Amino acid sequence: MSEPIFFLHIPKCGGSSIVEAIKHCYVTWANIAERDLFQLSAPASFQAASKLKSNLQNSYLANDFATLKLREQLLLYYMCQNAKYISGHFPFSQTAYDSFGDRYKFITILRDPVKRCVSTYFYDRYKTNKHCKIEMGIEEYFNSELGRQTGRVYVNFLGGADEKGDYSDAGAINRAKENLHKFSLVGCLECLEDFERLFAARFGRNLKIRVLNQNPKPKSEREAILSEEIKEKIAEICQPDIEIYQYALDTIIC
Repeated sequence: MSEPIFFLHIPKCGGSSIVEAIKHCYVTWANIAERDLFQLSAPASFQAASKLKSNLQNSYLANDFATLKLREQLLLYYMCQNAKYISGHFPFSQTAYDSFGDRYKFITILRDPVKRCVSTYFYDRYKTNKHCKIEMGIEEYFNSELGRQTGRVYVNFLGGADEKGDYSDAGAINRAKENLHKFSLVGCLECLEDFERLFAARFGRNLKIRVLNQNPKPKSEREAILSEEIKEKIAEICQPDIEIYQYALDTIIC
């Protein structure tokens, strides 16, 4: 496949599996070195940003302005390098869209915000690597500022970096909604077959999506921990992202 793609990977939306599936549309036996393909390392970009700002919070969900701006700069750099395929936890960049939107096809995939929020907690709580690992119990987490940030991840990634760090007001939510219309393809994890069909129709390639980055906590154990009170709290936290997700379902995905 020759048409360049930028895949905006929102955490815990099944993106790792899709990143790899799209990559295999480019990599062939003649290009085994994977030239011109760039996948952002979230830990490395976080660590690099922390060198520039000593009080950076230990949270890729919060996406401190320094981290987001560094990632945006990397995105622009690789677009200037004419990379064929760019993927990772980048924020939406209006500068990138204005400068390269005629060349790159922007793609992303969403997931039910409550399910995404729950998955984030259990994955980061029980994973083995230390990058942004959660050490708090579930009630403490969702009553903390860090936990509340998980409910506005769509605002954060789709709306783009905000120097004031305000990702909860109506303006930020509307900005994220407007930016969704700038994507060539927006999928939904709950309707993955539709995403595969639309990708094939648009790009002429069939995706072979494997399951990657499975949650380390079995589903039965997760359900046992999730009380009705916690579920209600998570739904409340996720209201900004729920609004964006529902807008995408109503106007773009379906």
